[in-house]
Amino acid sequence: MTSEDHHSEQRSQVNSIAFLPLLRAGALGECPQCGTRTMFAGPVRFSDACKACGLDYTRFNVGDGPAAFLTLIIGTVLAVLAIILDQMVHPPFWLQIILWVPVTVGLVVYGLRIAKGMLLTLESRRDAREQTSRASNAASLAPQDAGAIRPQILQGSASQDQKPVHDLTQDQPSSARDDAI
Repeated sequence: MTSEDHHSEQRSQVNSIAFLPLLRAGALGECPQCGTRTMFAGPVRFSDACKACGLDYTRFNVGDGPAAFLTLIIGTVLAVLAIILDQMVHPPFWLQIILWVPVTVGLVVYGLRIAKGMLLTLESRRDAREQTSRASNAASLAPQDAGAIRPQILQGSASQDQKPVHDLTQDQPSSARDDAI
């Protein structure tokens, strides 16, 4: 075994070892800071903060990436399985619906929960977060602030020094205008 093979084997062992706790934390909704199961307030909705240690979950931006990828991946896998089942057994359509709708909903919801939990845990471990939390973001977008910004924008766009745009073809002699066309 060469040293390169040995290093790649060590890396794969480390990656699989690091992945399992991450998968567990995402599946169980464990807080990345203290490990209690307080990450989710609903099936896929985050709590605002950990009830045990107070970690603010709103400062992390998980976004909709997990939802898009999971929907595409799970949809593809289930469509292939449904086609295979249809070709092999030929079940009636109502049986297909009774079988595949709950399976799809369950896999998407639970898969989304795991993916969002894993992504939040990774963001916490890597110290990646939004600049401000939702509460301070909402305060920064108060109506009084927007009113103070608007006059500056309008003043900049309606400058008195701006000259009107002229049609350059009108200033040219008629022969030059015809050549330009």
